[in-house]
Amino acid sequence: MATRKIRNHLTDEVEFPVTVPYDSGVLRAKGSFVIWIWREDEFYCAEDTIGLGISEAAHTYDELRASINDTLAVLWDEYAMADDSDLSEGAIETKGYMLAHFYVSKA
Repeated sequence: MATRKIRNHLTDEVEFPVTVPYDSGVLRAKGSFVIWIWREDEFYCAEDTIGLGISEAAHTYDELRASINDTLAVLWDEYAMADDSDLSEGAIETKGYMLAHFYVSKA
């Protein structure tokens, strides 16, 4: 893992465990899901490293994790579960990424 600077703050690249309750199963990453996490004032902040547009902030790490998991569930709903005819070209790329890197397992 690496360290870099975001908005004048040092941040660590963190392998983030994805276990999001979803319908009657669990949304999981097929491999590593890596995000940048850093502290800014009283907040824990995070951005994804792959361009999904995840950018979250919370007062505690647990709140940050919950927020990221909620965002992943929304991305799964909005992109992975959508019909291609309802999506733009960029959204189809996001769908492809979600399907290639995440899955829903039985609970």
